[in-house]
Amino acid sequence: MPVPTFDQLLRPILQLSAKVPITRQSATEAMIPEFKLTEAEQQETIASGSPKINNRTGWAMSHLKKGGLISKVAKYTYRATDKGIDYLKKHKGPITPNDLKL
Repeated sequence: MPVPTFDQLLRPILQLSAKVPITRQSATEAMIPEFKLTEAEQQETIASGSPKINNRTGWAMSHLKKGGLISKVAKYTYRATDKGIDYLKKHKGPITPNDLKL
């Protein structure tokens, strides 16, 4: 499977943050087995040289934060908000960027 796009990461990251506080690093590490990424896929980079999965996890977290579904609880640490938990209960299936414009 190719490295997931940031929007494919939205629901899994929100679900994770509803269970435990997350950092970009911990969320990235959790997404690797979630999407069964191979070692080669984990090593794919963007133009700046950063790992693609790390970059896309960061973008997903940024969109979730802007949508009010996660919030900062400590330095570099985020947790699902009440709005985010409620969203997971009421909406099944993938989350799209348009869904975050609630």
